[in-house]
Amino acid sequence: MRKILIILITGPLLFACKDSKSPSRVDQSESKKFTPGWSMKSEENIKQKPEQKPGEPLGQTDPDYVPVRRQWREIPASAYPFDVPSNQAIAKWREQFEKANDADSVWFNDYQRCGGMERWLTVNDFIELWYGPNRPSGQDDARTLWRLLQYDPDLEQMPNSRGDRILHIRGIIDTLLDYDAGSQMDLNLYACLQNDLHDYYCRIMLRSVLLAAPADLSSALRKEERAWRKYFEQMSDVYEHLYGSPEGLLGSGWPMFRGHFLEMHLALRKDSLEGLMLALLGSENAITSCLNSDDVVTSKMIDEEYRRYAEGIDDEYGYPVAVQRKALSKDQQAWKAWIASRSAVSFLLPAAAKAVYDNSTEVLLFHKFDMLKNRYEAPND
Repeated sequence: MRKILIILITGPLLFACKDSKSPSRVDQSESKKFTPGWSMKSEENIKQKPEQKPGEPLGQTDPDYVPVRRQWREIPASAYPFDVPSNQAIAKWREQFEKANDADSVWFNDYQRCGGMERWLTVNDFIELWYGPNRPSGQDDARTLWRLLQYDPDLEQMPNSRGDRILHIRGIIDTLLDYDAGSQMDLNLYACLQNDLHDYYCRIMLRSVLLAAPADLSSALRKEERAWRKYFEQMSDVYEHLYGSPEGLLGSGWPMFRGHFLEMHLALRKDSLEGLMLALLGSENAITSCLNSDDVVTSKMIDEEYRRYAEGIDDEYGYPVAVQRKALSKDQQAWKAWIASRSAVSFLLPAAAKAVYDNSTEVLLFHKFDMLKNRYEAPND
């Protein structure tokens, strides 16, 4: 994998998902396919666009584009696991999505690959507003939830309990991401979108847990979240120094590989929260399974694997050995701090929830050990 990453790939240069620039519009008249890019319409032109009527194409349609039509629907208050947004907020969100994506946009991903207009529109809505030139400065969880519910193909089947609603939202995300990316840029964006949606899912799980927790447990959970966040943010630096190079010859697929790497660690976070959420909320779907005795991993075993990993590092293709080992050491320190913060949470949990939470910690140790054994090079295994 390392040899592949450091080869300079001709064609489109690598772009960072949060800091990309707009490519020029591409003539679609021959291929009828959609080339990744952002809308070339100026802000002034967007403001002059006449108000869209329900079901009408957006903007002045081009015959080389698939006609884009929106049918916004009313989301019942019972579908929201948390606060119900105001009509003013919804009107603002609709305007933001319609301005970001119109018929003059050069869309990401081939329409046929997305397998349907609604998925195609939703994917592009998130891409335009999360990675485009008008991206928000902070998190927009309320708007994200509303847009996911607009897409939800099974909205009428929304469960009644909060915990099961959160699981239903996980299902929406899984369904939305069930499409084939086309070009390398699309693959890069898919990886970024997957990371951001799964990070959002972890945040709403934590919110549901905090709402069900007494003050002392809530405080311990917030400290655990900060330890997790520091660990996760550290992983981007770790990946850069373990798999990158000082020359920056990383290839156009760098965001995709980095996204796979981060997704491994987001999977740990999902495991660490899902069972606790369901246990605290009294869901019938609470996770109670345990590892086999042969699979139990101790912190001492993980420390030993970190040591072996560090000893096997070389600088044949990347950063100097000392730089790589320093990054791995920071990874280890942040990991140990996160695991230690979980002990305080476990101490405050009622018996049933404690059993689930302690089991999830064992699962975290097992998967972390497995990732270290594989030298972080098997993100899909």
